[in-house]
Order: sequence, then C-alpha cells, then structure tokens
Amino acid sequence: MTIGKDHGTLNSILRALIITEAILGVGGSVVDPVFSNLPQALQEYQASQQGQPMLFVDASMFAAFVGVIIGWIGLWRLETWGRTIYTASTVGYYCLAAPFGDPNVVSAFGQVLIELSVMCSGGILVIVWLLPFPQAFSGNSGIPEVKQG
Repeated sequence: MTIGKDHGTLNSILRALIITEAILGVGGSVVDPVFSNLPQALQEYQASQQGQPMLFVDASMFAAFVGVIIGWIGLWRLETWGRTIYTASTVGYYCLAAPFGDPNVVSAFGQVLIELSVMCSGGILVIVWLLPFPQAFSGNSGIPEVKQG
C-alpha cells in the first residue's frame, strides 16, 4: 500500500516506536540478571516464581503478548487487522495483568525500560487511532479524511 507524503513522517515515527517498544520490552525483561541490585528477600521471591506452572491467566497474557507481536507486523505493513490486533492485545494484556497478574519484581533499571516501552505503546495507539494517520491503513477506517488548505 502506498501512503501519501503527508503520512511519510508518521509512518517513520510509527516504525521507530514499534522497534523501540520491542527493544525496550525485551531489554526490561532480561536486564535483571545483569544489573539486579534487589535485596535478598526479593531475589528469593523472584527465583521462586521461575518454576511455577503456567495458569490460565499466564497463558492468556502470553497469548496477548503473541498478539502484540502479530499486531506489530500488521502495523508495519499498515494493515487494518494489525491495528485491531495490536490494540486488542495491548488492552487485553493490561486488563489481565492488573487484576490477575502476580507481583512483578524487577530492578529499577529494568522497570525504567519497561515503562519506556509502555510509553512507546501509548504513542503507537495515538498514531494509529487519533492522528490523521489512520487513513493510511488499508480498508475502511471510518475516519473522514482531513483536508488541508
């Protein structure tokens, strides 16, 4: 699909946010073994959570995570299904994590990376739903075209 030059900058920003969200999310999840300065009690709790069996909520959160990855692919290609899957998976993940997820113990550095990843996710949602950019997606977005000039 071709998008007009008006959307070229937003397309670049969207792709940069997708890459940044992925890198920061993975970085925030794997940084603890390297930079962890947690107290001994929290390290023990963190270690005790490693071998736990996967519950329905955990499996659902994992499915939402896979949905986010599929959504990234669709967003990269500017497909309407990518926008829908990304949004549903992101919202679904946070709706499951908040009331049903176990406490997540990470180092301060890991938490900073995770929070920056969440900000990128918010930026992606703003671009694909609120800015004039949604017309760039294939299919009918239902948003009228913004005329300039």
